[in-house]
Amino acid sequence: MRNLDSVYNRLIEEFNTEADVSEMLEKAGWNFHSENEEYLHFTRPGKTTGISGSIRKDNQIFHVFSSSTNFVEGESYSPFQVFALLEFGIHKGGEYFDPLAYLEHQKEQKQKGDKIDLILPSLDVSISACAEHLFRVFGEKKELFYRGGKVQEIETLGSEDMLSTVGADRLCSLMERYFRTITRHEGKEGGKIMKASPCKKDIASRLLETDAARQFLPEIRILAKSPILSKDGRVLQKGFDAESKTFVLRDLQVKIPVLENGIRWLKGLLRDFSFASPGDRSRAIAALLTPALVLAGFFKRVPICVVEADQSQTGKGYFVQLNATMYDEQVRFVTQRQGGVGSFDESLAARLAEGNAFISLDNLRGRLDSPYLEALLTADGLFSVRIPYRGEMQIDSRSFCLFLTSNGVELTKDLANRMSLVRLRKQPSGYSFKSWKEGDLIEHVAANRPFLLGAVFAVLQQWITEGRPKTSEQRHSFRDWAQSMDWIIQNLFEEAPLLDGFIEAKERSSNTNLSFIRQIGVLVERAGRLRMPLTATEIFRLCEEDGLEIPNHQERSEEHGRMQIGKVFRHALNGKESIEVDDYRIHAIAQRVQRDDRRGSREMKTYEFHRR
Repeated sequence: MRNLDSVYNRLIEEFNTEADVSEMLEKAGWNFHSENEEYLHFTRPGKTTGISGSIRKDNQIFHVFSSSTNFVEGESYSPFQVFALLEFGIHKGGEYFDPLAYLEHQKEQKQKGDKIDLILPSLDVSISACAEHLFRVFGEKKELFYRGGKVQEIETLGSEDMLSTVGADRLCSLMERYFRTITRHEGKEGGKIMKASPCKKDIASRLLETDAARQFLPEIRILAKSPILSKDGRVLQKGFDAESKTFVLRDLQVKIPVLENGIRWLKGLLRDFSFASPGDRSRAIAALLTPALVLAGFFKRVPICVVEADQSQTGKGYFVQLNATMYDEQVRFVTQRQGGVGSFDESLAARLAEGNAFISLDNLRGRLDSPYLEALLTADGLFSVRIPYRGEMQIDSRSFCLFLTSNGVELTKDLANRMSLVRLRKQPSGYSFKSWKEGDLIEHVAANRPFLLGAVFAVLQQWITEGRPKTSEQRHSFRDWAQSMDWIIQNLFEEAPLLDGFIEAKERSSNTNLSFIRQIGVLVERAGRLRMPLTATEIFRLCEEDGLEIPNHQERSEEHGRMQIGKVFRHALNGKESIEVDDYRIHAIAQRVQRDDRRGSREMKTYEFHRR
């Protein structure tokens, strides 16, 4: 390595004559501002207004006016000096070795796919200059992304793809894969020399904290396994789409059918599910369509889809799996826990950080009270999640399809206002399920994904063509979603209004007494005791056998349990002789019976459950 001589000075002059400084600046994130007869004016990265530097048209000299860049404020730079700083972090005035030979070497490396030289922070190379070179290369390769204040990569674990935050150790490993890391030092005989040097962890940590990651890495919102629909109705194929900030991982030739056929295919997927009402069927269809709208970013808020069954093995988890399979997604599960390490909220935060679109709160029981979940559902965009050992990051709350499955969970009123409820009923014994040539329904959906995903796109493209119309539906907190889906369901699918039967079910789901009585109805029906008078004691024993928790039953005695059950019915009936809760009509019958000690009589109430 040696100092520049006259031959190389002449080569640099040739470079200065042929170079396009504006192209170099725009590649580095600068934006064209304006021009006059003498100058082209530019705005620095990270700023949207004002002039940060100007290029003189006659000689391509770049004059810098900003102190917030790697250039020195008030200095002027030749095209080669601009190139050296932007590409390799070499500041004006530093000795450089064989410049054009080095340029040719870098060009050959890129063409061959060889490692590229990266000058680490050293001597006159700043941490910012190194970070700009590093993250520009990673950004062009679409190897690293920026999400919520963190540098992330796509990680594959088994068959699952997820976004993983890149730490200092991981960045060092990735740098070794793509770069030949070197540092600049003072030579013994003067001048500057280059020396191969691995990147240390503290340097990698500082690189991750620079603004260069945000400026040069593509911002990613979500991963999608299969093609998605854009807001203007285009099908986005494999690769990264900057507008939607979505990375589509796999190739799939989506087959978009005639609208009528697509609607028929989608309805056919639900033929073996038994719904509590036509409105529940309409909300199930909406659940099949909503993920495409979420992935495209149509709505600021969409409700969590609560899939509630009257008995086990009814198909609530199967319905969620059907939905995810159509979009070629893996469902990430969150189970119910209470507080501490590994709590429900912490598990949910971990799933959100991974970037997978489908998250299911699986088989919940009892009361769900999570202000964290409620806040997520009402966030209009950025939402904080904290990951152990990785700190806090921001995610886009609009990027997820949340499901909740249960045989009977009690929700807070706020959470009930943020849900879409699909109630399933168990098919009778001996019911004959449709046989598909591929196997079961999930296997059929996986085998026919190009057609079924195409059916979803055909429906939504028609809605977009119509001008994205809405109904005047007012019975849901998320009106944009509800009114849009209600129009699609009624006008394209010709099904019942989206929210038919929803309000009553919503009120029951957030009422402790009514939720408990509904679960008693399920136990009574399962025991074959519908239309039979039952005492509070008999109901208590049914609850004990099933493990159903009785509200406010703390003493754990039969007497106390019987009394609490009586209170539940008394508050729910509120002086009436009967009430209706979901599928059941409950009659309270009072009669006089002889006291156990045979000293007079007492009033005893029994309760009869009837199917509505």
